[in-house]
Amino acid sequence: MSAIPAHLTRRRVDEMRHLGYAGDVIPRHRALLTARSGVKELLPSALLAVAWMAVWLLVVFRWTTSAWFQLLAYWQERLGLGDHVAMVQYRFINLYDFEAPWVSFSAGLPDRRALLAGAIAVVVVLVVSFLVPKRLAPLVYSLRVLALTQATAEVFFYFWPQAFPYDGPGYVHGMLLASLALLTILPLMLALIYYVFDFTLLRKAGLTLLVLAHLALFAPLQYLTQALVLHHGSLLMMPLMFLAFGLPLDVMIFIAFYGWGMSWKSEIREAR
Repeated sequence: MSAIPAHLTRRRVDEMRHLGYAGDVIPRHRALLTARSGVKELLPSALLAVAWMAVWLLVVFRWTTSAWFQLLAYWQERLGLGDHVAMVQYRFINLYDFEAPWVSFSAGLPDRRALLAGAIAVVVVLVVSFLVPKRLAPLVYSLRVLALTQATAEVFFYFWPQAFPYDGPGYVHGMLLASLALLTILPLMLALIYYVFDFTLLRKAGLTLLVLAHLALFAPLQYLTQALVLHHGSLLMMPLMFLAFGLPLDVMIFIAFYGWGMSWKSEIREAR
C-alpha cells in the first residue's frame, strides 16, 4: 500500500471518497441511510401500533365481519350460489369472542369432462409460457408455476378423487378466518418493518389505514369469486385457488403497499 502524501490528511481522503469524477458530491444511496432511533422516536410508533390493535379488535373487527356477512349474503342470492350465509362463533383462548361468515354452496368432485378441460388448459398455458418473450421472465415462470400446480391437481383427482379431504364451504370459511388473522396482525407487522423508519406518524397511520381498508374490502370479494369458481368448476380448482389466488395474493398486495409507503419521502430525505 502506498503512503498517503503529507499534504493529504485522512479527513481530506475521506472527503474525496464521496466525490465524483467531476468533483460533485455523490450522495449516499437511500438503501444505506440510517436513522438513530431512541425512546423518543420509537415510543409514538409503539403507541400507534397498540392504538390500531385496540381499535381493530374492539370496534372495527365486528364491523368488518358484519359487513362481510351482508355482502356475501347479497351476492350469494344474486349469483345463485347456495342457499344461505351464516355466522359461526369462535372464542380465542377464552379472551376474545368473534364471528366469521360461513357461505353454503355446493362444489363437487370433477368429472371426466372437467379433468379433460383442465388438462387442455394446462397444455395451453404451458405452450404460451414458451411463446412469451424472454425479457418477461417473471411472467414466464409465473405461467409455468400455475401450469404445474394445476397439473398436480389433475393427477391427484384422476387417481385419488375420494381422498381429497376438503370441501368448498369449509375452504372459503377457513380462508376468511385466515384473512381476519392477517388483518389483525398487520399493524404489528407494520410496527416492526415500517414504523421503525423515520416517517411521520401521519404517514404511518395513513399507510396502515390504506392496507387494512383495501384488504378488508378485497377479502370477501376474493373468496366469493373463488366460491363461484369452485361451484361451477368443481374442487379441481381448489389447489390453484389456494396457492395462486389465496393468501399469497394478499401478501403480494401488502408488499405492494409497503413498497409504495417506503418510497414516500422520509424526514431524513426531506432534510437533505
